[in-house]
Amino acid sequence: MLQNQKVLFIGAGPMAEAIISGLIQSSMIPANDIYVQNKSNYNRLKELQFKFKINIYDNQYSVIRI
Repeated sequence: MLQNQKVLFIGAGPMAEAIISGLIQSSMIPANDIYVQNKSNYNRLKELQFKFKINIYDNQYSVIRI
């Protein structure tokens, strides 16, 4: 497990869903440390949030630091 790490997916398509599912099933990263953002489809974000118990990242004005 990656402790104290957070993951942000920019895009909520099928590839992001597959990776999110794999990360959660392998216990690499807890669901509460996974964030997903999607520019135009809020319903898709809510679907993934409900299915995987992950977070929606909706702060379009913050700076992401790598």
